Amino acid sequence: MEKETVRVCFCTPEPDFGGLVSRALGEGFDVILGDCDNAAALPGEEGFDCVLLDLHDLPAGAELETGLRQLARFRRTDSSPPVVVMLDDGDPALLRRLVEAGAYDVLEAPPNIVELRWVLRRAHRLHRVEKELRELREEVARLRESKG
Repeated sequence: MEKETVRVCFCTPEPDFGGLVSRALGEGFDVILGDCDNAAALPGEEGFDCVLLDLHDLPAGAELETGLRQLARFRRTDSSPPVVVMLDDGDPALLRRLVEAGAYDVLEAPPNIVELRWVLRRAHRLHRVEKELRELREEVARLRESKG
């Protein structure tokens, strides 16, 4: 069975790091690098399967504020793609706040590429299943209205 290509919006302030991670992910991943503030304007008619949000190397304490602001931007609707966050700091309180705010998962930077591939594929599957569920619910509602 051939694996689907996962479309990833990788928001990082460091293009060199972004390029390195993008190449390391390799086949099966279509990575678009972008600035977090402009990710919504990146090309892609159907959008992305997931967002990789790089918060590592931010000044102490800025990870939470920046992370919460960016998560709010990316998780505007139920149909928004899942967001995987990368951090330097493994502070449990910070990790919990980011997950409570909508992060699908939080990984340490630099990431273990095998783990990152696995997490991005899982996030992609979740996004696809949630989309299918929304579509099925809409179809059921239409059928009920037509019988009604």
